[in-house]
Amino acid sequence: MGEQAVGGEVAVFPWAFIPAPEPGERRADFFTWPDPALVGLRFPYFALRGRAAGPTVAITAGIHGGEYPGPLAAIALGRTLDPAIVRGALLILPLVNQSAFWARSAFVTPGDGLNLNRAFPGKLDGTVSEALAHRLLTAVVDPADALIDLHSGDIFETLADHSGRYHTDDAALAARNAALQAAFGLPYAEVYGAPTAPRSLTGSAAARGKATLLVEVGGNGRASAENAATLDLGLREALRTLDTLPGTPRPRPATAITEAAQVLAPVTGLWCPAVALEQEVAAGDMLGTLTDLLGEPLADVTAPCGGMVLYYMTSLAAHAGEPLVNLARR
Repeated sequence: MGEQAVGGEVAVFPWAFIPAPEPGERRADFFTWPDPALVGLRFPYFALRGRAAGPTVAITAGIHGGEYPGPLAAIALGRTLDPAIVRGALLILPLVNQSAFWARSAFVTPGDGLNLNRAFPGKLDGTVSEALAHRLLTAVVDPADALIDLHSGDIFETLADHSGRYHTDDAALAARNAALQAAFGLPYAEVYGAPTAPRSLTGSAAARGKATLLVEVGGNGRASAENAATLDLGLREALRTLDTLPGTPRPRPATAITEAAQVLAPVTGLWCPAVALEQEVAAGDMLGTLTDLLGEPLADVTAPCGGMVLYYMTSLAAHAGEPLVNLARR
């Protein structure tokens, strides 16, 4: 069929930092960026270009080093999705934060100690996290119509599967984001406030007017077959909603999360949680305790408000100011 598609329209592949596949083809390889802070890092990618014109969609995973379901699901999708049925183009970056991944580092990137997902918009001449944030935003997100960013609870977090989208006053974009979230089909759906001075990848993409979805599946440094199946189904249904894949999407009902309260550790100590995922608590209920290294009590951590336990820290070590429990109102 060559470069000519039905109706004369050819799928555009807008990401200039990697070679574009031919229409109806897939490329799977590694790329590098020339920035001094990123020298020596090879990033895997899957690039799929359809024969028919359509949207350009970026899927990212592995922003944090200890979140494993996303990379596995992204790799599987990149390997199994038939590019011949794709409309438009799809770029999958299954493991964004190489430094943190190989160091098995939760949240922070070795070399600069920064949380990559709090380093946006980044800067070209910055540290490894800042340079990577800049490249992701300008080279990956800016050319795309939509972004799906895959996360999970990190090595020491457990969570109830949920997704998040951002409020926007653009009615058409709001409807598209809502449809994307419904199609992914996770049991809990959160709507964040409109991003102002965003520091995360999805917040930055939303502020740039992209259709955006943040996905949270699994945790505790594990990637089960169930996690992978959940993400695979959600990604394919989301891509149908975006018109990247053929077929009618099958949205699934979700419980809306209207607001969330993050409970922080008041002191550094040994954390012993007293809650379970999806447990309903009332204001004043015990969430857990903090003790010193001799077992002496340091603090009782109680719920500042009523809500459902959306996620909580499972690590014994807790530092003052770190999130221990997230309570969501349904």
